[in-house]
Amino acid sequence: MKSVHRWAGIAATATTLAAGTLLVPGGVASALPSLTGDNVKTTDINFGTMCQLIGPNRKPNTGTAFTGGASGTGANEWGVQITAPESVERGQEFTYRIQPDPITTHKILDNGSLVLWRDIRYDVDIPPGTEFVSAKVASDPTTPFENTPKITRIDPNGKQNDNGSILRMDINEDGRLTDLESDESLSTGTHINGWVSKKNPGFLTFPAMDITLRPGDAGTVIEPTLRISTDSDPDANTFGSADNFFRTIAVSHNNAGDSDTIVYCAPLDPPPSEVVAGLLHPELLRPQVNAGGMPLASIKVVD
Repeated sequence: MKSVHRWAGIAATATTLAAGTLLVPGGVASALPSLTGDNVKTTDINFGTMCQLIGPNRKPNTGTAFTGGASGTGANEWGVQITAPESVERGQEFTYRIQPDPITTHKILDNGSLVLWRDIRYDVDIPPGTEFVSAKVASDPTTPFENTPKITRIDPNGKQNDNGSILRMDINEDGRLTDLESDESLSTGTHINGWVSKKNPGFLTFPAMDITLRPGDAGTVIEPTLRISTDSDPDANTFGSADNFFRTIAVSHNNAGDSDTIVYCAPLDPPPSEVVAGLLHPELLRPQVNAGGMPLASIKVVD
């Protein structure tokens, strides 16, 4: 059962009930079928991200792209819920679920307002030592997405590849909406990509990913992760890389019109501010990978 996140910054709570019903702001219920199995475990993992913002002038910058985390108000803080069996039999197919936590979008331009997010990409790795079987978007069919989210298997270069090591969930990747005349859509609660509610403008709820694999040899351990740095994908955890696990384009509006800001986010904690510690340990001056860049679960393979 998902722990309840009571967020002071928004007047709503998202929680998964034992029956697998996700309640989102505005009283909309999205029924997800529960994953079956005697030893299925659900874990909530909260982590911070560092996000690079690349605006119209193409000068990289840092800033707040969204708020979330355990309190719901943390700058660039996020979380994920993973539901997976604690053990599986060798050669027996199994499914685990990755459910990103909800977040609230943040205004990018000081003299404007956020209109929408588009071209959203959320990447996870296929665990090594497994055979990929299938992946699907797990969301209620009544969820009003502007474009149906889809999952594609890709390689570290972002190209579709049937042997790729990464699964990418694309949302509204089919193109830009044309109704960007004002901020009326946010203020009135109109659905933009299905992610805006009247009660909490800018509050985004993400679909889950159900991933089915076939395990390898007994005695091994399967470790699901977000897209993280590996030998073949070394820059996934590098700040500001196009290979980060999350990317979106934030569209802002002001009197001059619309402008796009590319947002790349990685599961990193900023370096400490202590100069002395940095002199003694220079590696501490680099961003540190946190829980979001580590295994989200450990699944034992047994005979």
